[in-house]
Amino acid sequence: MAEPSTIARPYAEAAFQQARQAADLAGWSRMIARLAAGLQDPATIRLLANPALASDKLSLALAEVCGAYSGEQKTLYSSWSITSG
Repeated sequence: MAEPSTIARPYAEAAFQQARQAADLAGWSRMIARLAAGLQDPATIRLLANPALASDKLSLALAEVCGAYSGEQKTLYSSWSITSG
């Protein structure tokens, strides 16, 4: 199995590219920090482990748990979650 850093690298690079294009590195940094914090929450972990929840619903639920993103951030995050799941 690949190392977590190897798996995460393309997502990190895509997020950085989007942040640069939007000229919003600080906003993207806040969004990623909220995402990381949300992934530490036991309720979020249980939600993500629920096999009855479809991947599109999981990504939207996680986006809500992790805070209000810009429309562009939410769309990109949702597409990552659906394609990686």
